Amino acid sequence: MTAQIKLTIIVLVILIGFSTFACSKNKSPVEPAVGNLIENNQMPFSVDEIDSNRGMMAAYDCVIDPIAKTFTVELINRSADYHYPLTQLYPNVLRIISYGFTPNFWADIKLVHPLPGSGISGFDARVVAVFPANPAVSMNYPVMNVIANNSILLEPDGYTKLFDSLAPGISGTANPFIAYFKDQPNRIWSSTGITEETKRWQMDLSGFGGPLSYKLVVDVATNFPNPPQSGADNAPEPVWLEAVVGEGLLSTGGSADVTVTLLDWQGAGGNEVYVEAPDLFSGTVALTFLGAGLNPNEWKFFGTINNVLLAPAGDYDLLIGAKDTQSGVYIYDEFSASVVFEIDFDPVEVTPPRLNFSSKDIVVDGNYLYVAGDANGFHIFNISDVENPIWLTKIDIPGNALGVSVTGGIACVIDQFQLHLIDVSVPLSASIINSVDVADYATSVFVSGDYAYVTSDSNFFEIIDINPPESANVVKVLETPGSAMDVHVLDGYAYVVSWDESLQIVDVDPPETASVVHSIELSPWMATAVFAENGYAYVLEFGRIYIVDISTPETAWLVNSLPVGSGLGFFPGICVSSGYAYVGTDDDTGLNIVDIDPPESAYVVNSVATPRFANSVSVSGNYAFVANDQAGIEIIDITLPETAFIENSIQTTGQILDVVISGDYAYLADEYGGLQIYDITSPESPQFVNLVPNTGKAQELFILGGYAYLADEHAGLQIIDISVPESAFLVNTVDTPGRAYDVFVIGNYAYVADGSNGLQIIDISIPESAFIFKTVDTPGSASGIDVDGVFAYIADGFSGGLQVIDISDPENAAIQKAVVFFGAEDVTVSNGYAYVADGMAGVQIIDVDPLPSASIVNTVDTPNTAMDIVLWDDYAFVADGFSGIQIIYNDPPESAFVAEGADTPDFATGIWISGSYAYVADSSAGLRIISLW
Repeated sequence: MTAQIKLTIIVLVILIGFSTFACSKNKSPVEPAVGNLIENNQMPFSVDEIDSNRGMMAAYDCVIDPIAKTFTVELINRSADYHYPLTQLYPNVLRIISYGFTPNFWADIKLVHPLPGSGISGFDARVVAVFPANPAVSMNYPVMNVIANNSILLEPDGYTKLFDSLAPGISGTANPFIAYFKDQPNRIWSSTGITEETKRWQMDLSGFGGPLSYKLVVDVATNFPNPPQSGADNAPEPVWLEAVVGEGLLSTGGSADVTVTLLDWQGAGGNEVYVEAPDLFSGTVALTFLGAGLNPNEWKFFGTINNVLLAPAGDYDLLIGAKDTQSGVYIYDEFSASVVFEIDFDPVEVTPPRLNFSSKDIVVDGNYLYVAGDANGFHIFNISDVENPIWLTKIDIPGNALGVSVTGGIACVIDQFQLHLIDVSVPLSASIINSVDVADYATSVFVSGDYAYVTSDSNFFEIIDINPPESANVVKVLETPGSAMDVHVLDGYAYVVSWDESLQIVDVDPPETASVVHSIELSPWMATAVFAENGYAYVLEFGRIYIVDISTPETAWLVNSLPVGSGLGFFPGICVSSGYAYVGTDDDTGLNIVDIDPPESAYVVNSVATPRFANSVSVSGNYAFVANDQAGIEIIDITLPETAFIENSIQTTGQILDVVISGDYAYLADEYGGLQIYDITSPESPQFVNLVPNTGKAQELFILGGYAYLADEHAGLQIIDISVPESAFLVNTVDTPGRAYDVFVIGNYAYVADGSNGLQIIDISIPESAFIFKTVDTPGSASGIDVDGVFAYIADGFSGGLQVIDISDPENAAIQKAVVFFGAEDVTVSNGYAYVADGMAGVQIIDVDPLPSASIVNTVDTPNTAMDIVLWDDYAFVADGFSGIQIIYNDPPESAFVAEGADTPDFATGIWISGSYAYVADSSAGLRIISLW
């Protein structure tokens, strides 16, 4: 091994590299990872290797002790085998002139040429190599990605401090003589002219705790003036490099050419050149050899870098490394590349259809499950294997798909205003055949024979001839006493329930002359669902089931009634099979199973809790399929009804109110489900990872340091460990006095916007025992929050506007400024401006610098209800209720305007920008993913 190879190992250890991390947007700072790859204080090479290393004039043990305020440099004894033409030790080539700690460490270091006047150039002061000391310093250098935990040698952005000043306002570098091979061609220092020089080395050691131990080596780079010799030269690597970085990097991506010139006296062969820029792309980019340069011993390399990570406009550091493949030796230099702002928005939704389906109504027919998915359209699943249901297709419906019934390869799906006839004979190619207008606000549909029977909230019951589907038409309309909620047809009679507490029995044979033959008043509440079977009709109302003998429809009579659950909602489900009634509820009892044999003594034999409201029930064989609203579909094994259990679930994103992206994961606040986690490594194909159930109503999220902080309207602040997303779990819940709507975390505190109880400051230094530390009342209803470290900015609902609270001393936090307006929902602050999503007015832009004179400088109207806002580059992105997202150009803020928009299926309440995608919390339509360009 040559002296240069061993010596370069020392050089490489110090070149602390890059930690890549995502650009944090608005509320969710992301921390760079740090490694610890040297264990048990094991050195990567031994002192003996240094001692016997040829080519060094001097090697020193150096120790800086910031506690004892000492700096020592001791010469290491070495063998007598030195590099030609140096045949002896030169112990005085490096000297400490003076040093001190005032308050930062400084040292004046003199470098002296060993042979002045000899004509030997190429004198080289080598770099420091840091070994584990106290505290331990660990680092690794595989290829070019260096990992280290020594904050002294790393910039906050993860770049090495080797070529930079070591702290703000402090000049100097870790090696004061680095300029001799960084800035000068051929990296040589002539022995004529100036032969000694003193430079100051400064380091900020505050908080380090030391001592800091390292080796310092002084070396020669060549045997000049002799001709270059591969065996004698101590410079097998390239000795100088320069780079030209072209234009073309854009906020939306783009590319730039990089041309590198090497100076290598041994020729171009065996050199490899790499570029690393962790803010722009991951890993390294290898450049291609072009040929000889303009001057002797110069060689050109070329390649292209891309802004893969979509870094915003600005200048970014590049590290360029040239490697001699025979020796494994690198040299490095730092350059910069400019990203310019240029965006041509073309928002397109790319949400995979299988991701979202609110299950308002379901029906099983053979091996297929048909789902009326509310704002998410109509979906079909293959359930031939209930342990592995397969999503097949989605059909877009003009309105919200609220009910479905299937017969003979035709699915009849209602939205609020139409009946849609869909050919499902080949599910993968299902399509709408025809659509028929029905009475406004349709509520249910039932198909029997050649007719579809539709109820509506506008007090109508309609019969539609659907054979053939292409010419379907309404043949009869009957008015109902109240809002008609559900219908079931059996043996020529339709059983219609209404909110006027009645069951109406309609003779529908023939349909064209249908008429009411009997009506029964059932309860003081509202009847919502009905199922007819084996001479009985089973009617649901809030908290009760009524059993009616319909053996003679014209004289039907009430046989029995019994309580079921604690409440039945607007769209509960009921299905009767094999002597049992399966009843969905709007409470935590989920699916109730009622033994109805005989009906006169019916009783509840079991209940199976489901995550969400049970809207609809369909039974097939030994399974009950429960439409679980925004929580998906539960498949319940009912082989033994008394011991029924959930066999499987078909997951959906649910009722999503907020979304935060961190790393490769999307974290969703599912209002009634809890915290949902999806892997978005491929943004257009998210994969479900985990669900951490909540106990209230999830509202807003904040992600930091391996924890998710969930503002839960009813439960308060929930702290969830997400360090391993696949096994995330609830750590603690801190009950707040009001309704927790939003949260921001910084340092040891979580700041919670708590409805009518203002700001709650929660000490989270120990998450397991977090507690409310301070409360600051606000005049309105706190619904959104942003924090800049000194002030908490509160969006204070419909009366408080923007409230600014000084939190520099959390114990004495107090309101410092108020800008009053109506409708504040959310707020984010940047560059002296507060941007408030105002549900009534759009976006209020407030100049908050200086704070005492804070005032509204612009109001940007949005089409609907501004609910959430985030900033990205020169744009503000707004979740705008029924208008989806609005993109506002805000440079300058005083003249900001809506530049672009994109609709979403339901009501947008939250938004997050990551890369070229917008992730939108779209209420009952779940998570929507929009490609922005």
